[in-house]
Amino acid sequence: MTKGSLIFLSVFLTPFFLVGGSFLIMGLSKVMSGEPAEGWPMAGFALVFLAFSSGFLALIVTGYRQGKIKATQATEHKESPWLAREDWAKGVARSRGRAGMIALWVFAVVWNAISSPLFFVFRSEWEKGNKAILIGLLFPLVGIGVLIAAIRATLQWKRFGRSELHLETRPARNGGHFAARLRIPSMVSTIQQIDLRMACIKRTTSGSGKNRSTHEKLLWEEKRVAPRQVITFDQDGTSLPVFFHLPRGQPDTLEGNPAVIWRIEATANLPGVDFSESFEVPVFDTKESGPETRVHDPLAAHQATLDAGTAPTVRGVRIHEAPFGVNITFKPARNPGMIFGLLIFTIIWTGIMIFMIRMHAPLLFPIIWGLFVTFLIIGLVSALFHGVRIDASEGAITIRHRLLVPIVTRHAAPGTITGVKAVLGTRSGKTQYYRIVVHTSEGKRYHAGGGLKEKRDAVWIAERLAIAAGL
Repeated sequence: MTKGSLIFLSVFLTPFFLVGGSFLIMGLSKVMSGEPAEGWPMAGFALVFLAFSSGFLALIVTGYRQGKIKATQATEHKESPWLAREDWAKGVARSRGRAGMIALWVFAVVWNAISSPLFFVFRSEWEKGNKAILIGLLFPLVGIGVLIAAIRATLQWKRFGRSELHLETRPARNGGHFAARLRIPSMVSTIQQIDLRMACIKRTTSGSGKNRSTHEKLLWEEKRVAPRQVITFDQDGTSLPVFFHLPRGQPDTLEGNPAVIWRIEATANLPGVDFSESFEVPVFDTKESGPETRVHDPLAAHQATLDAGTAPTVRGVRIHEAPFGVNITFKPARNPGMIFGLLIFTIIWTGIMIFMIRMHAPLLFPIIWGLFVTFLIIGLVSALFHGVRIDASEGAITIRHRLLVPIVTRHAAPGTITGVKAVLGTRSGKTQYYRIVVHTSEGKRYHAGGGLKEKRDAVWIAERLAIAAGL
């Protein structure tokens, strides 16, 4: 945060302090003039208003000071940028569990304080014929969702404490490996397996103020498991090894906008509150980086692997070995979870559009809303009824798309196929899906099925098609 931003936000908060101060003076004046029934509630409201304004000002000042400290440290450690961050310099990566929990509570309290009065006026407004009040109900409903998330984060913090990654590679580098040990302060003896995920993400922030938005693009990810056999339980808590092989060609960790973040996520399904933490870790190519030496991978023996001759079992995908190649069929409606979420979202957006039309909103609004609804319906129909059949043999690949009936056929002749790749596809919530793409010497790219949750399944299918195509 710049000094100019600090001054601007401080000036922006000034009217809030003036309003709070005015209500406090008015409330106390009423109390002193013998009207406590009106004075005390007014004074109480003013104190809450002033408390929130003071809290936001404190957060702004703290952010400004932390920004200055980071800028100074970055200047001091130009050759070793990972030392500019306090926890990395100490050889650890700390989770944002506590900070995230506090942020959720602040947001939940502020949002609900602003939106909850709608519950009290809803009935009277509805009886007056104000149907638009239904849209207003979305705000307190969102507030309830944020409150539930804050309670869940608090329960998780209380049960597990603040987890840390003790870094063994500081920093890790592209083409090398990342190694660390995850330490959970509490002894969670019911853990049977912890799912690990490492991801490289490009984060871009645009706009400002209430129009500020942040977009994250996944550049690379890998998933592994840490079974109970490698997990240690003792009086200091729970610990386990974390190990990933990193690809070449991905960017280093980068501060600023856009930013590049290397993130480790650890999750476990448990009775009661599930375990879920994430950590940002340093990945840099240093001047001292040399050839990678062979190191022991403590998780290698526990990872599920796919034999080149054994087809993976994937829901909604049928793999049939043919005499001179392979036939792969992607059936319709193979991801019911994603379809259900898309259906609910489509129903809500369609309902809002119908409500706009019935309330005689300006024509532009239902038209724009209707365009979004159209795209949602197209996506829903595709998820429900779109199937793909791929026939690969004797150096050729034929891809047939169906939407209840055949709609498109793509054919790559022998000698024209330059590659078959598993690439990133759509994303639903926290689930990243993969798709298969066939590349030709003419520069064309043919979509050959998607909706695959596991990267290793997508890679196996792509490699099998490549073999059938003679690559």
